Amino acid sequence: MIRVSMRPAFVVLAAVLTMGTLGAVTPPHFDLEKSSPEADAMVHEIEAVTLWFTEEPAEESVSVRLIDASGEPVEGLSASVHEDDATMYVMPTPEGLAPGKYTVSWRGMGADGHVVRGDFAFTVMQH
Repeated sequence: MIRVSMRPAFVVLAAVLTMGTLGAVTPPHFDLEKSSPEADAMVHEIEAVTLWFTEEPAEESVSVRLIDASGEPVEGLSASVHEDDATMYVMPTPEGLAPGKYTVSWRGMGADGHVVRGDFAFTVMQH
Protein backbone atom coordinates (compact mmCIF):
# COMPACT_ATOMS: atom_id res chain seq x y z
CA MET A 1 0.00 0.00 0.00
CA ILE A 2 1.29 3.42 -0.94
CA ARG A 3 0.86 6.13 1.67
CA VAL A 4 0.42 9.70 0.47
CA SER A 5 1.32 12.40 2.94
CA MET A 6 -0.73 15.59 2.93
CA ARG A 7 1.95 17.39 4.91
CA PRO A 8 3.71 19.00 1.86
CA ALA A 9 0.37 20.38 0.67
CA PHE A 10 -0.28 21.99 4.06
CA VAL A 11 3.22 23.49 4.12
CA VAL A 12 2.72 25.00 0.66
CA LEU A 13 -0.74 26.33 1.56
CA ALA A 14 0.58 27.89 4.78
CA ALA A 15 3.45 29.53 2.88
CA VAL A 16 1.11 30.98 0.26
CA LEU A 17 -1.28 32.34 2.88
CA THR A 18 1.59 33.85 4.88
CA MET A 19 3.08 35.50 1.80
CA GLY A 20 -0.28 36.99 0.92
CA THR A 21 -0.66 38.42 4.40
CA LEU A 22 2.90 39.72 4.63
CA GLY A 23 2.87 41.07 1.09
CA ALA A 24 -0.06 43.38 1.77
CA VAL A 25 1.11 46.86 2.64
CA THR A 26 -1.04 48.71 5.11
CA PRO A 27 -0.85 52.45 4.56
CA PRO A 28 -0.01 54.55 7.59
CA HIS A 29 -2.95 56.14 9.32
CA PHE A 30 -1.18 59.50 9.47
CA ASP A 31 0.11 60.92 6.21
CA LEU A 32 -0.05 63.95 3.96
CA GLU A 33 -3.38 63.97 2.13
CA LYS A 34 -2.83 67.01 -0.10
CA SER A 35 -0.95 70.28 -0.32
CA SER A 36 -1.10 73.74 -1.81
CA PRO A 37 0.83 74.21 -3.93
CA GLU A 38 0.60 70.64 -5.15
CA ALA A 39 3.71 68.57 -5.79
CA ASP A 40 5.46 69.62 -9.01
CA ALA A 41 3.20 72.67 -9.42
CA MET A 42 4.42 75.73 -11.29
CA VAL A 43 3.14 78.97 -9.73
CA HIS A 44 3.68 82.67 -10.40
CA GLU A 45 3.27 83.66 -6.78
CA ILE A 46 2.59 82.02 -3.46
CA GLU A 47 1.27 83.38 -0.19
CA ALA A 48 1.50 80.21 1.90
CA VAL A 49 2.30 76.52 1.87
CA THR A 50 -0.71 74.61 3.17
CA LEU A 51 -0.67 70.94 4.19
CA TRP A 52 -3.67 68.74 4.90
CA PHE A 53 -3.02 65.54 6.84
CA THR A 54 -5.19 62.41 6.88
CA GLU A 55 -5.76 62.82 10.61
CA GLU A 56 -5.01 65.28 13.37
CA PRO A 57 -1.27 65.11 14.18
CA ALA A 58 -0.04 64.62 17.72
CA GLU A 59 0.31 67.94 19.51
CA GLU A 60 3.41 69.93 18.50
CA SER A 61 4.71 67.12 16.28
CA VAL A 62 4.50 68.87 12.90
CA SER A 63 7.47 70.67 11.42
CA VAL A 64 7.61 72.16 7.94
CA ARG A 65 10.61 73.65 6.15
CA LEU A 66 10.84 75.45 2.83
CA ILE A 67 14.17 74.82 1.09
CA ASP A 68 15.35 76.90 -1.86
CA ALA A 69 17.04 75.70 -5.06
CA SER A 70 20.50 75.96 -3.49
CA GLY A 71 19.47 73.61 -0.67
CA GLU A 72 19.24 76.34 1.96
CA PRO A 73 16.18 76.68 4.21
CA VAL A 74 14.17 79.86 3.79
CA GLU A 75 14.62 81.43 7.23
CA GLY A 76 11.95 82.91 9.46
CA LEU A 77 9.08 80.66 8.41
CA SER A 78 6.91 78.53 10.65
CA ALA A 79 3.80 76.47 10.14
CA SER A 80 0.86 76.51 12.50
CA VAL A 81 -2.35 74.56 12.81
CA HIS A 82 -5.39 76.18 11.22
CA GLU A 83 -7.85 77.41 13.84
CA ASP A 84 -10.86 75.68 12.22
CA ASP A 85 -9.23 72.44 11.00
CA ALA A 86 -6.75 70.50 13.16
CA THR A 87 -5.59 68.46 10.13
CA MET A 88 -4.52 71.60 8.24
CA TYR A 89 -1.20 73.42 8.73
CA VAL A 90 -0.37 76.75 7.10
CA MET A 91 3.08 78.27 6.61
CA PRO A 92 2.93 81.83 5.24
CA THR A 93 5.72 82.57 2.76
CA PRO A 94 7.53 85.86 2.22
CA GLU A 95 6.04 88.25 -0.31
CA GLY A 96 7.90 88.15 -3.59
CA LEU A 97 9.46 84.71 -3.18
CA ALA A 98 12.26 84.56 -5.77
CA PRO A 99 11.69 82.46 -8.89
CA GLY A 100 13.14 78.96 -8.70
CA LYS A 101 12.51 75.45 -7.46
CA TYR A 102 11.54 74.98 -3.80
CA THR A 103 11.19 71.85 -1.71
CA VAL A 104 8.75 71.52 1.16
CA SER A 105 10.09 69.10 3.76
CA TRP A 106 7.65 68.03 6.47
CA ARG A 107 7.34 65.59 9.33
CA GLY A 108 4.63 64.79 11.84
CA MET A 109 3.44 62.13 14.22
CA GLY A 110 0.05 60.47 14.27
CA ALA A 111 -1.94 59.47 17.32
CA ASP A 112 -0.40 55.98 17.11
CA GLY A 113 3.09 57.44 17.71
CA HIS A 114 4.49 56.74 14.26
CA VAL A 115 6.55 59.56 12.76
CA VAL A 116 5.98 60.14 9.06
CA ARG A 117 8.19 62.32 6.84
CA GLY A 118 7.95 63.52 3.30
CA ASP A 119 8.84 66.20 0.85
CA PHE A 120 7.67 67.59 -2.45
CA ALA A 121 8.81 70.30 -4.81
CA PHE A 122 7.18 73.18 -6.63
CA THR A 123 8.52 75.94 -8.86
CA VAL A 124 7.96 79.69 -8.62
CA MET A 125 8.03 81.11 -12.14
CA GLN A 126 8.93 84.62 -13.17
CA HIS A 127 5.98 86.96 -13.82
